[in-house]
Amino acid sequence: MKGSPNREPLSAQTAYLSSFVNMEEIYVPILGSVSPILLGLYAVLTLFIASKLLTKRRPRNAPPSATLGVPILGTYIEFAKNPVDFIDRCRNKYGNIYTVSMLHKKLTFLLGPEVSA
Repeated sequence: MKGSPNREPLSAQTAYLSSFVNMEEIYVPILGSVSPILLGLYAVLTLFIASKLLTKRRPRNAPPSATLGVPILGTYIEFAKNPVDFIDRCRNKYGNIYTVSMLHKKLTFLLGPEVSA
């Protein structure tokens, strides 16, 4: 063929890259040769363990946590619509002391003179 460069046989690097395309085993420095499915399971397990280690645990004597609303946004949307109605609904459900998760903050409400003193 005119003008085409000389092709060399597959090198080790090309063979390594072709293993990704063919979904063969993948070489990971720490784990060695691993199948893509097993590598995915390792990643999920690692993320799960990291999330368990990094989350803060609530003390046993902490006030109840209000779980009204979307999990990621917390109760921000419900609170923004009508704060007085939201506080009243939480007070009826959880009592005079409760904690609300809003975005990345946790707010504890103390309602009434007997708990605010």
